[in-house]
Amino acid sequence: MKKLFALSLNQCAFPDCISPIFTLSDDMVGEICHIKARSKGGPRYDEGQTDDDRHGFENLLLFCR
Repeated sequence: MKKLFALSLNQCAFPDCISPIFTLSDDMVGEICHIKARSKGGPRYDEGQTDDDRHGFENLLLFCR
């Protein structure tokens, strides 16, 4: 998680979006999102993915709400 937040540079990962993840008053306005869904039936769910991979750095992004 630390790596995810550090590499985000406090910016939403959506292309061309410049919204922050944390406000200047330390409110978290972003969300941790899975690229491949974490739940069965979710979008892009991959049954072959392990739980570690599902919640690992390579499968997570930070988006603004």
